Amino acid sequence: MFTKVNSRVFLAILSLGVALFSANMSVIAQPADHLAATTCWLSAEQPKADNGSTPSEADTFTGKIVKSGDMVVLVDTSSRTTYQLDDQDKAQPFVGKNVKVTGTLDVATNVIHITEIEPAA
Repeated sequence: MFTKVNSRVFLAILSLGVALFSANMSVIAQPADHLAATTCWLSAEQPKADNGSTPSEADTFTGKIVKSGDMVVLVDTSSRTTYQLDDQDKAQPFVGKNVKVTGTLDVATNVIHITEIEPAA
């Protein structure tokens, strides 16, 4: 009798553990935002400015402007980091092109506040 009770308890705990693990994995597998869902090779690491400056200073970011859903974003192909851009109208003419973006990065939202955008050399 003791063995049957222990095996039932063990099976119940095991089933609960599997259910919780499965539920947790489905949450982890969900993309953090729509960009991760549309661009599978994006890095999950926290983006950094090229020279490690503080967010209040203008910095330079290089990469390719690509469409992601209704938005255009900057993809740094060397680090595989994607940045959202605050001025979509400024970035739109550069879709599909390599560019150099000067601006400030808001690390909390991963948005570059564009000061200037120009074709990369």
